[in-house]
Amino acid sequence: MSDGIEPIKDIEVEDSAVKVEETATIKTDDKITDDKLAKEAKDAEKKKAAEAKKAKKLEEKEQKKKEKRDAKRAKMQALIDQCPKEYKPVSTSFYFWMTVLCNLPIIGFIITILTSIVPRNKNVKNFARSILILYIIALIVFMIALIVIFFILPGDEKGEVLSAVEKIARALGI
Repeated sequence: MSDGIEPIKDIEVEDSAVKVEETATIKTDDKITDDKLAKEAKDAEKKKAAEAKKAKKLEEKEQKKKEKRDAKRAKMQALIDQCPKEYKPVSTSFYFWMTVLCNLPIIGFIITILTSIVPRNKNVKNFARSILILYIIALIVFMIALIVIFFILPGDEKGEVLSAVEKIARALGI
């Protein structure tokens, strides 16, 4: 059988050797893949544990901040409760609405005068007095401006300015 034809037995042996090699390679690849998957699973578990630990630390920090904030609020409330009635703090909304009310043309001036005299709370009284001082400053500036304008204007225009100021005063009820 030397004419170049190989015996069938040898081919079968070679095929089975190739199959054994392929099977061994596949098993080795599967083992490597399994090892990689196991390692990735362990890494994922470690990451989850680290994230859980971080979340727990953040939660503890937030809890400490909240406790500190609550203690500070309790301390401030205790100070407010110890204050005499005339020095109790006034809310921001009170100041806002008081400003709106005091800026009404005639009613506001009357309310400003009353609240600068009557209230027991010193904060309210001082706020009303500050608005009253603003009214007085505005009146003085207005009077100075009128005097300056009155002396600068020629004689015939002075009458027109006076009549305009008189109309404005009547419209405001002064």
